[in-house]
Amino acid sequence: MKPINIFQRFGQWLGEGALPPAQEGPPQSLSTSPPALQLSGADAQPFSYEFVPESSAYTAAFQAITSQLTRVPGRQLSEDPATLESVLSYFEDTYDGYGNDNRPRIIRILRGLSESDDDVHGAVGDLQSMCGAGCTVDYVGGARAIKAAEAEWDAFQTRIYPEGGGLSGLINNQVREFAVAGAGSLEWVPQKNRRGIDRVALVPSEEIRIRRDPDTGVLRYQQWGFATVIDLDPTTYHHMALFTSGRKPYGVPLYISSLFSLERKRQLLAAEQRVINLMARSALVQAMITQPTPEAFGMPGVPVNDRRYIAAVDAFYKAAARTILAGGENGLYVGSDKVDLKVHPIAQTAQGAPEVTKGNQHRVWNALGTQPFLRGEMDSTTQALAQVTIPLVYAQAVMVQQGLKRQLEFGFNLHLRLMGIPAQANMLFTPPKSPFLLDEARAFLFRAEANGKLAELFGKAWAQHAMREYDIVEDDDQRAPAWWNPSPAAGTTSPNK
Repeated sequence: MKPINIFQRFGQWLGEGALPPAQEGPPQSLSTSPPALQLSGADAQPFSYEFVPESSAYTAAFQAITSQLTRVPGRQLSEDPATLESVLSYFEDTYDGYGNDNRPRIIRILRGLSESDDDVHGAVGDLQSMCGAGCTVDYVGGARAIKAAEAEWDAFQTRIYPEGGGLSGLINNQVREFAVAGAGSLEWVPQKNRRGIDRVALVPSEEIRIRRDPDTGVLRYQQWGFATVIDLDPTTYHHMALFTSGRKPYGVPLYISSLFSLERKRQLLAAEQRVINLMARSALVQAMITQPTPEAFGMPGVPVNDRRYIAAVDAFYKAAARTILAGGENGLYVGSDKVDLKVHPIAQTAQGAPEVTKGNQHRVWNALGTQPFLRGEMDSTTQALAQVTIPLVYAQAVMVQQGLKRQLEFGFNLHLRLMGIPAQANMLFTPPKSPFLLDEARAFLFRAEANGKLAELFGKAWAQHAMREYDIVEDDDQRAPAWWNPSPAAGTTSPNK
């Protein structure tokens, strides 16, 4: 083993420049064999290295490091229910806000609402429109590798998901999954000869249960719901939760908080429909008809409790009701003079219902992360209000784009590795386009002018602030292309002079 200076390994723990200079002369070993440090604890593992002292201060520091290492545990001390292969792990498969329900059922309910409810469907459509503005791919690697990767990307976009329209269809599908399931779940299926990715398989998130290996601590993804439990290979399967709650590894759906308001919305719509049906019947018609005798039906001597007589009376009243209803549409009734008709008006109003419905509607929109003007309500919308609320909607779309980025980068980089192309892909999604570009351009110009004034006032001291604001790092000017030579504006001095 090659002798090393202990502070080359642990210098970051002690700080630089805090120790006296090293003594001159060749290093002297304290022992003839590398000492082994045994950590305390049942799971501690021994390790060894050669220690080359350079001063008494180094020796004291080495002893301090040794003492600290012996107190470091060699395993996780806290308990994680995901490691339990028992019924206790089932409770990690629920959402805390819906303790009496299970995660797969809630996801399926949200998935159905995204197809049947107008608000949920519209919110998903808006999110898909903002996230699907387009994407570009940057590559890290040699020139030949980058050229080969670009050619593979063009074919990859149409091959991976042909049943859904290629890459754009896969993006729309995953946006919906993030909204209703809280996670994207994709298996990238290799070709039979393992020379690239053949297609992508969509694995519903509600079929996935996540366990943690108690020995290695690595998460294991299992597909449930079939005759056997399928262990998915992490080499080709990727599960991307947008955000989680507590220590549970499952993603929380974006729209999960809308379930109560959507249920109230369903009840309000049913109540409104009942009121509308009653309002359509403006009056109640009461018809008093003398019941015919058995002789009138050609049944002399038949008692009134005879089944034949009862059936004949029932048919008589039904025929009379049909006659009255048919004539009522035209305000005309022609029949026997022994029929007494009375009309009772029905007064039904929906007073107060619009306020209740509107209040619940706003709760639905808030839970869906959308805005009233995006759902067609323009009563109180102003440009100032829109400039405040639209960035909140866009921020949610950017968060979803980060999840899409991770999913697609995993699949395409796996494809490049299988193809033997030494390049790494980095996907960049186009952020949603702001409807206030002119105002934002003016604000950007004013900030640039202010930075110029402050640079004149503070000089080089203002450089770091300006670089942070515009995301500029040192040596960025060295990476500029040869044709980039902007001329300074009239009356100003080039910053390079």
